[in-house]
Amino acid sequence: MSKLIGSVSDSNFKAVSFRLEDVLIMTPFLQKNCLFMFMEEDYSMFDVSGKKSFTELRTAAEEAAEKKYGVRTKVTLEKVYDIFAKLSKISPEGKKRLMERECELIEHFSFPRECGKTLFREAKRNKKRVIIYSESVYPRETIQAILENCGYSTY
Repeated sequence: MSKLIGSVSDSNFKAVSFRLEDVLIMTPFLQKNCLFMFMEEDYSMFDVSGKKSFTELRTAAEEAAEKKYGVRTKVTLEKVYDIFAKLSKISPEGKKRLMERECELIEHFSFPRECGKTLFREAKRNKKRVIIYSESVYPRETIQAILENCGYSTY
């Protein structure tokens, strides 16, 4: 940790970048699709008949989106749910509500990683420009809410 703090404090650098996922924030889930299990009841309220669970369909939709868009463009939650809607035959209103619910849940379950927060604070203390990048499918507003909830500001 002292080596990392030394690197962040190094006067030769004017900026420091941090990856959001697993560096600055964490979730309590072993796998990212564990979050989807919290949405099974929400999904069942849309009266969709099918043999697959929300978790199975949502996971398949993200995998399909990564195949379809992954190399050429960023995979977004909107693109994932476009595919999810086709797989599940859910209504546009159902699609919108499930996307909103997923964003609410990821905001709720995200928490700061203490070593990341220490490094972030050290960078700010040393007046570094802080850049945070994310490879998340979630919209910018959701990422900003997670950062704010976890105590990260002025990045």
